[in-house]
Amino acid sequence: MLFCNPNQGFSPWGAVAVPRRVMRVTMRGMKTLTSLLRTEWPLIQAPMAGVQGAALAMAVSNAGGLGSLPGAMLTPEALLVELTTLAQGTSRPWNLNFFCHT
Repeated sequence: MLFCNPNQGFSPWGAVAVPRRVMRVTMRGMKTLTSLLRTEWPLIQAPMAGVQGAALAMAVSNAGGLGSLPGAMLTPEALLVELTTLAQGTSRPWNLNFFCHT
């Protein structure tokens, strides 16, 4: 989470105080994000093509964040295996990510 202290607030980069009114707006935004994504936490796992598979995305989704499966470097057959594994391993929302170079 971005803030550890509900009264003062700290940035994720260290002990930098954040005014309460800014924190209220940000916390409202987090609530909106969790509602939109249907997750418990306002966390989106970065899809890391070439170094992760369905297991990490499944773990993040099951923990309440939005797990992400990188699909651009997979063959159609490997993508099907990873998607099947992910779909069978969690009933929570997840993201399938593709990147394209132009």
